[in-house]
Amino acid sequence: MREAFFDADGVRLNYVVGPNNGPALVLLPGQSTTWQSYEPVFKGLCKNFQVYSLSIRGHGKSSWTSGNYNFNTIGKDLTLFLQKVVKRPAILAGNSSGGLISLWLAVNKPKLVNGVVLEDAPLFSADWPRIKKEFVYEVLSKTAKYLGAKSPDYTGFFKSIARPMRNGKVKTLPGWLCDWLAWLVNNRNTKFVGFVLKFLPRTLKMLVMIIPTFDPDFSRSWVDGRIYNGLSHASALKRVKKPLVIIHADWYRTSKGLIGAMDDNDAKKALKLVPHAKYIRLKTQHVTHSGKPKEFVKIIEEFASTCD
Repeated sequence: MREAFFDADGVRLNYVVGPNNGPALVLLPGQSTTWQSYEPVFKGLCKNFQVYSLSIRGHGKSSWTSGNYNFNTIGKDLTLFLQKVVKRPAILAGNSSGGLISLWLAVNKPKLVNGVVLEDAPLFSADWPRIKKEFVYEVLSKTAKYLGAKSPDYTGFFKSIARPMRNGKVKTLPGWLCDWLAWLVNNRNTKFVGFVLKFLPRTLKMLVMIIPTFDPDFSRSWVDGRIYNGLSHASALKRVKKPLVIIHADWYRTSKGLIGAMDDNDAKKALKLVPHAKYIRLKTQHVTHSGKPKEFVKIIEEFASTCD
């Protein structure tokens, strides 16, 4: 994969592109992550596609545009990217909020899209105002609080990570691990930390490197309602004419709300609004391309045969 940059009308977008081995495939990562999220599937997908993946504004090496995060502005970035970089209709595969961006493009710029894969996109659960009742709202609020401080509180951020479990207990990170991760983040550009990161699990390594490059105002825009300008989930799904796949990962509910992106009722509602959509249930984590990389590649390959 070759790394490059694109100027989307003043917004610098960092992306990677693979060899031209087939139809154009654009991979859109979820909130707080970058194009590196898709590294486990690049090799498999590049065999039959020309793969593009990019970091959305506010993420990684792409421009931060604090105070200006919503689906219309992000959609404009991606429209220009498809027009000026990809230069042909593409299959879009978006994880989490990247799936919602893909949905925006499918209904607003259909001529640029051949098909859409919604990879555990938070359909309805992350629409306003329902999101305020779900667990993800608490997560986003804490992210904005600790990372959005004048001096980011990385220790506080890691200590705030608390996942409600099915049995009623709450899973948190040990205090020593929070302190150590915060130290790694604060010293991430040193040779010593670079050496240490080589031995860490991929998820921890990405966390250390990506968190400080994420604009916390992106999370804040979900908390205060700014992000939703330009996208109503139900209205958008009704308008989708392109081939569509909905990948649904694991979920459960606790007293804190939905743990996951969609519950079964959300999935049923989406399928009712888009009767031609294909539904695939994967028993894995939210980032399905990381949890089930081989299955993800197979889904994309099979879906491509149904697209223009």
